[in-house]
Amino acid sequence: MKKYDFDDFTCTSAGRRANTLLRDHEVKPEQIFCKVLADVTQILPHLMDDAKYTTQMLFDPDIWEDWTMAEVRVAGMCLAYMVRNDVVKLFRHRRKGKAFYSTTPSTESVDSRPIRIVRLRRAARKNSNGVA
Repeated sequence: MKKYDFDDFTCTSAGRRANTLLRDHEVKPEQIFCKVLADVTQILPHLMDDAKYTTQMLFDPDIWEDWTMAEVRVAGMCLAYMVRNDVVKLFRHRRKGKAFYSTTPSTESVDSRPIRIVRLRRAARKNSNGVA
């Protein structure tokens, strides 16, 4: 792990939240960050293509059961950060509000036009009401 990866994580909102969650615990965010990186890097070659894995599935079950809820949440934040910043070669998928990870990118197309139309309508409504 490069030191700046963790330093960059601590500058994010998730990193600040991790510090808050673990304030009263013996474990520090950097320890969980290193553990997540080590475990995910170790299991990565053994993952099947097109299979989706939860954060819990990527860790040793014994370790996961020993962690407190705060440590589990911080592990999820660390993994999400690592995926978003290409520290580990996984892709994040969301289904029903839950994050899943896989070794292949999503095949679902994302169309942003409805959001754009709503924003244009809101802007037109503001302008017609004389609001700048």
